[in-house]
Amino acid sequence: MVDYGSRFEGLMTQREMEFLILLAAVPTANGDILEIGSFKGRSTILLAKSAAEFSTSKVIAVDPLEGDALWQSSQVGVSSVANEFYSNIQSAGVRDLVEFHQAYSSQLAGSWETGRKIRLLWIDGDHTAKGVRADFELFFPHLAEGAIVAFHDVLHSFNGPTRVFADQVLSREDVCAAGVVGSIGWAQIQGRARISAEERGRIATLKRRVSSVADTLVEELGPSGWRSILFKLRRASVPHGALDPATWANSVDGTFAPKLIS
Repeated sequence: MVDYGSRFEGLMTQREMEFLILLAAVPTANGDILEIGSFKGRSTILLAKSAAEFSTSKVIAVDPLEGDALWQSSQVGVSSVANEFYSNIQSAGVRDLVEFHQAYSSQLAGSWETGRKIRLLWIDGDHTAKGVRADFELFFPHLAEGAIVAFHDVLHSFNGPTRVFADQVLSREDVCAAGVVGSIGWAQIQGRARISAEERGRIATLKRRVSSVADTLVEELGPSGWRSILFKLRRASVPHGALDPATWANSVDGTFAPKLIS
């Protein structure tokens, strides 16, 4: 993998970083990339460098840079997060490639320009069910035909991404392709796609398995006791291995895309 940002702090595996680079590099629709949740900028850098090299999409990122419960245990301060984020995107050479909003996603949604379409919605902010649901619902109306929506940590111990991915994304009739790579749950939303019975069955099976994982996550900070064992067993039933780029490109509908991997 080209080193787009692995030297910067963040909680993404190599597999997940490579997949995020792929999502930014291969447009399945016309529009921009929106990242919700930047933390110290690793994913922001990955998206910006990949989009700049392989596509024409603009990267918009939003984060209040205030830290959250996930990072409180490591005693990350507010000023530390903000300072490191700006320093990292500057040293990575992407500050001018990112339209960054130091704000809450709800604030950005309130000022979102009518007609500005999103071709990749990357959600990695508030991990509560309420927060993830709000992020998805706020920006879903702005998705382009054929857009990809992706959530981080759908196979982690937070109930928000897992529950919303299962209940509000995989349950949709217009999802024409979906999967999990590492802990990234992704789906292509295509209103006019003709989805085969085989693909519908595969998505339904994925939904059932992800839902079973979500059912073990009753606490905001993850399962404990016997639920922790059940969580691990059910998580193992969800296919989440690395994807070959060409295979992935062939699995999505590129009808509305300017270019896909050949």
